[in-house]
Amino acid sequence: MSPSVGLLTIGDELLNGSLTDTNSSIIAQRLAEIGLAVQEVRTLPDTISSIANGIREMTKSFDILILTGGLGSTIDDLTVAAVTKAFSRQSRLNESALQLIEEFCRKRGRPMHPRDRKSAEFPEGTSPLRNPCGTAPGLYLSTDAVELFALPGVPTEMLAILEESILPFLQQRFSLSRLEPERIVTLIGIAEPQVEEELTPLELPPDVTIAFGVSYPFVQLKLRAQGDGAATRLDQAVKTVSTYFNEKVVAFDKQTIAERTGELLRLSGKTLALAESCTGGLIAKLLTDAPGASDFLERGAITYANSAKADWLGVKQQILDQEGAVSSACAEAMAVGVRIAAGSDLGLSVTGVAGPDGGTDEKPVGTVYIGLSDGCKTTVLRHQFPGNRQQVRMRTACTALAMIQRHLGGAQT
Repeated sequence: MSPSVGLLTIGDELLNGSLTDTNSSIIAQRLAEIGLAVQEVRTLPDTISSIANGIREMTKSFDILILTGGLGSTIDDLTVAAVTKAFSRQSRLNESALQLIEEFCRKRGRPMHPRDRKSAEFPEGTSPLRNPCGTAPGLYLSTDAVELFALPGVPTEMLAILEESILPFLQQRFSLSRLEPERIVTLIGIAEPQVEEELTPLELPPDVTIAFGVSYPFVQLKLRAQGDGAATRLDQAVKTVSTYFNEKVVAFDKQTIAERTGELLRLSGKTLALAESCTGGLIAKLLTDAPGASDFLERGAITYANSAKADWLGVKQQILDQEGAVSSACAEAMAVGVRIAAGSDLGLSVTGVAGPDGGTDEKPVGTVYIGLSDGCKTTVLRHQFPGNRQQVRMRTACTALAMIQRHLGGAQT
């Protein structure tokens, strides 16, 4: 039977909403990869008594307890003091922890600040965990009841200690085997209930389970399997699902839609130029968030004003006057114009009404035209997207990327 795991996140900023707890999801994901499931996540304020009481309660229920937050040299870093109180131990300077801090400062070429010594004060019987990204070491305490780890709240520092020290230790301590990673198929343009309905008659390999995730504007199918032949069965399931949903599939596993689009562009050897109006450069940002976009992205133009559409892209004034900037004719001219100006294989354009103002009866908020020109043909599609301004812009950008994928051959596995 796998050991039970609890997570305890610490910080007033997590409770008042000024910071979002991303550490819990990252830790849970990493633990799942080695066969451990988190049973509870609890968040507590920055007080010694609340943290100590939370530790005492959770050590009664879990074999492994991981804390994040409250390690460091400032007055609100109270986790070590709370661990000291929870286990009724004395706190003293830990020479190993001090050496780790001095080594980190030496590598960074700066003297150790006197306050950094606070980060080396540990409860008796605990061990420091090397922090390759910061001054505050992690903390490890082993008792008959629990394996306790305390990590900094800074995500980069937390993850570095988790991967370097904790995950290898837990795998060895509990003789864990890595689970077959789940396969993820990301869909766009279809609602979760419809996805579930259409999946029902599909014949998937035995013992493959499906979970759903929604991250606007996507639905994610999470395919899972265990035991002998799990990898083969999951591969078969992905092929079945992606073949069925076909053009609605825009990414696999941990890929983003932009990363998948870039991959297909590289494989095709085609270059791309962008003419963005209502998205204001969002498509270019998504594509360039991943390294290597220079392989296929020739340029991007934010042609927000009509004058920019006319001057930079050659959109005729007659189109702007008679059809309007939000029109099929304008989107077509923008796609053709940016492709010709860039000398690229593909030209992509978006123009629309993102809101909250600017809509009309004929073209309400959410009306978007997306154009794609390849030199032989230009395709323009009209969409009516729901949601607020940010949602319309994101849905537009992702739908435009999906349009490029379909042009390049769609969802391969």
